[in-house]
Amino acid sequence: MSKEVTLPENKSLMSLIDQKYLEGVESALALNDLSKMSLQHRVAYYNAVCTSVGLNPLTQPFAYIVLDGKLTLYARKEASEQLRKINTISTQILRKEIMGDFYEVDVRVKDITGRIEEETAVLFLKDKYGKPLDGVALANAKMKCVTKAKRRATLAISGLGLLDESEIDAINNVTLTENPQVENPFKSDEIKDVTPQADDIPEVLKDEDLGDFVCKVGKKHTGKKLSDFDIFELNGFVESTKKWFSEQGKNPSNDWNEFFAKAEEYLNSREYQGEQSESNEPEGV
Repeated sequence: MSKEVTLPENKSLMSLIDQKYLEGVESALALNDLSKMSLQHRVAYYNAVCTSVGLNPLTQPFAYIVLDGKLTLYARKEASEQLRKINTISTQILRKEIMGDFYEVDVRVKDITGRIEEETAVLFLKDKYGKPLDGVALANAKMKCVTKAKRRATLAISGLGLLDESEIDAINNVTLTENPQVENPFKSDEIKDVTPQADDIPEVLKDEDLGDFVCKVGKKHTGKKLSDFDIFELNGFVESTKKWFSEQGKNPSNDWNEFFAKAEEYLNSREYQGEQSESNEPEGV
């Protein structure tokens, strides 16, 4: 009678080989199929992937998906957000352009070592009935395309060859597993009417008070509303200040964190396109 081998806590994935789970390990590493691994060993694999790139598994940066009959992982937004922070990755939009029925976005990312990676995302600007998107539906599509390009570039420069959740809705033969963490926010319902309704407008678009947020930090900028900033100046101020905190090993105060959150939401709502700031230390930190 065989006895199931228990994987010791905090052991690496390679310990599975020593315990003769060769078939499951080969399936995961060579074929990118986790279906032959037990739940216990999938957890070990999941944690090993997180550890290899410095992600916190408790934040669920990855989720499971069945693609072409194979159980594999895809990256959630938590993965790209953490990777940008861990590796001090800056993003720059090189191009945003409508080409016929498609919206194309080119993004360049750069990490702290100076390594650069570029990626392109493309999104079809018609609904399933062939009707061109307009209004809020068009705005949402453009923002999704920008997000997709940034995440693809972030995963690429971080050495992760995984699908991002923003890409799932464009792939056939995909099945999300029955797991509450794998909800895909990019998987939209069928479009019956592209006329914007109040409840359909995302917070980033219907929050008209974003520009009225008053900055409480920085000697030069205390008391200024976000709408008073030049859009390029605001982006540079946010990026250079976050970089300074990281380089100094300091934790931002609650006021700084609130400013970063509001400023980035405001920049996203404006679909910002510009250069990264070159300043080394923000004045007034």
